Amino acid sequence: MEKDGGYRLYNIKPVVVLAVALIIFFESFLPNIYAGGPRNDWFTDYNNIPGAPQCWQDGYDDGLDHPFNQDRHKECIFELDPNPYDRGKPYYEAFIIGCKDAGNTEEICETFTDE
Repeated sequence: MEKDGGYRLYNIKPVVVLAVALIIFFESFLPNIYAGGPRNDWFTDYNNIPGAPQCWQDGYDDGLDHPFNQDRHKECIFELDPNPYDRGKPYYEAFIIGCKDAGNTEEICETFTDE
């Protein structure tokens, strides 16, 4: 003779395991869904400057695993009014952040930008 409680628990177990697995699976996508700007470290000073978001993204990507591109950096110098914290160089700023995210110190990243 089976107990009703045991029978129901046996049927619920696979459902609970599946639900937990789905939660863990979909949770892995959440950080990417809520990222702000091209990268999380995006400076909002560049929101209304045409071309600046792509400059930022290019700089960050290069900082992670490519050399500093002097030509791209020169294309990506913008005048900001007012110019807070000497901003106006999204490629350069994002390169430094990407380089640091790759595990380097800021001092080492700075040396990669020298001509």
